[in-house]
Amino acid sequence: MANLKVLNGEKFNMLEAGYFISFYHKSGEHDLVSRLLLRFKDGEEPETSEWVTLATSFFSGNYKPDIILRVLKSEEISPSSNTSLDKLGKAIAQKIGSRYEPSALTKIRQTRPLKFLKKHERFEEINGVYRYGGLRVKNILLLDDIITTSTTVNEIKRAIVSSIGDVNLRLFVLGKTFDAWNDGEGDNAEIERFFSKANAEF
Repeated sequence: MANLKVLNGEKFNMLEAGYFISFYHKSGEHDLVSRLLLRFKDGEEPETSEWVTLATSFFSGNYKPDIILRVLKSEEISPSSNTSLDKLGKAIAQKIGSRYEPSALTKIRQTRPLKFLKKHERFEEINGVYRYGGLRVKNILLLDDIITTSTTVNEIKRAIVSSIGDVNLRLFVLGKTFDAWNDGEGDNAEIERFFSKANAEF
């Protein structure tokens, strides 16, 4: 069983807690897990279902947020209904008895993919774009597939707080972009073993 990893508390200080499963290597043509993360982003099977199976295994009745949300894609203004993140959100909600409410988050316009932008450009591109129109709750779980910076999470937290006041926001992502300064070797061996076993059984 793979171990759940904790996001840097200083970098993600807007969160109650943040967790990820694997490391995403940008030049990942030789990294199996990085390729599998991209296949999840594209909604390909059986990889999407395998990631959902792995991710839901980390959840139990010990944590039950009021609602579960997901980050919107750059081209989305309102969430579409059948992305790989939607499948993950529904599966987690069903397992822990929570509510998956992706429509609570919208954007006022499409945005450029942040991965191609510099730090100050990311902030300018995303700042003020998100809106929260969901229930007044205290505990929210936010889902994403791959995270590189805290820019989008900061913006989503701003939108939520502007609408309903302070909340306890937790983040769960499948992959964190590898940072050679802080992430050691960025080892994905445990995740590779999971997928090797899953493919052998498929």
